[in-house]
Amino acid sequence: MALTATEQKQIREALCAIAVRGARYPDEYETARKNLTAQFEMLKVAAAQPAEAKK
Repeated sequence: MALTATEQKQIREALCAIAVRGARYPDEYETARKNLTAQFEMLKVAAAQPAEAKK
């Protein structure tokens, strides 16, 4: 399951906004990074399951 260009842009903009605020809220960037990483891992697992079922 690939992300659309619009979705990729939204993620980039959100991470950039967090990075800009990083000096004031140092933990926010790391928390967002961990959450996004976990969500992408879950998406990869979910996307791989139908492919494995077809084999």
